[in-house]
Amino acid sequence: RRRQGSVRAGRAGERLSASDLAVLGAPAGRVVLLELTAPGCVTCRATRAVLDDVAAERDDVEVVVAQVGEHLDLARAHGVLRAPTTLVIDRDGSVRHRITGVPDSATLTALLGPSRGDRAA
Repeated sequence: RRRQGSVRAGRAGERLSASDLAVLGAPAGRVVLLELTAPGCVTCRATRAVLDDVAAERDDVEVVVAQVGEHLDLARAHGVLRAPTTLVIDRDGSVRHRITGVPDSATLTALLGPSRGDRAA
């Protein structure tokens, strides 16, 4: 419980390749909130609701959900030990942050920073 919603920086050099992102159905050139989930996980559903709410407010963020059991190699490669784990992935595939448990929407919004549209204004 102590780690519920905790945010950590991505490991140095941690990234997902374009092919990994394509397999997951993530669009190119967008910030991706990749939620790694497990079947029947109640906190996974709560996490999805927070991610969807944050993404709905932005035009540059996409939520992608992947079952750990179906993407075990990916989960292992990124040190995912618990569901839900959310990886915040930049447009270039770099993992900037990882969140274990249900994130706080204000914290997640702050991590994402201004959207591309906000910067142009």
